[in-house]
Amino acid sequence: MTANISPAGLNFSMESVNAVVQGAVSFDSPTNSESATENTAYTLYASLRDAKRGIEVGITLPNIAGLEAGRTDVYYQDHKVGILSALTIAENNEDILTGTLLIDPNQANLLKTNTHIVFRSKKPSLADLSDPQRFFRSDYFEIIPGDGTEKLQFNVIKENELLLKAPNTLVITLTAPESYSVSEGQSVYYNNIAIGEIVKQKLM
Repeated sequence: MTANISPAGLNFSMESVNAVVQGAVSFDSPTNSESATENTAYTLYASLRDAKRGIEVGITLPNIAGLEAGRTDVYYQDHKVGILSALTIAENNEDILTGTLLIDPNQANLLKTNTHIVFRSKKPSLADLSDPQRFFRSDYFEIIPGDGTEKLQFNVIKENELLLKAPNTLVITLTAPESYSVSEGQSVYYNNIAIGEIVKQKLM
């Protein structure tokens, strides 16, 4: 188990109980690699990230505070499948970041034309109390797979923009004399049922 405190929050990396107690080594075999021979020597790395083994995926995203190369993880259905390996400010535009995600080669089928990569900010939830790894997770990227051909360059969207990508989404504009403490990402309810959310806010 490892822990990291950064501007993005507190992040714990926890392996299985058996691996922590007994110790374990995971083997990663690249496709089409040659078979090992007797007494072949290998370097043992602490993680896939340290081995720099993975598919490099280019990303472009808004300048979001808290992102950190080597610390911000990538998930698919609560399984960690990669990490942010590089991050820089776009040339001539400080509002845009460009970066590289290092994705587990076994997850190559997730990277398609209609796939979305979403940046999610950690929000405390009582449901996470039963899952320590989710509870201590900091801000992260999530892959939402789609169909199509292979794609290795994505524009990352924020989680409050994801609804706009869904089919048949109804977009409405509200105006008010003051903000009423409303902010981007807050849910819209009808009879105590969440039916939408505030995706953008602008003060006039």
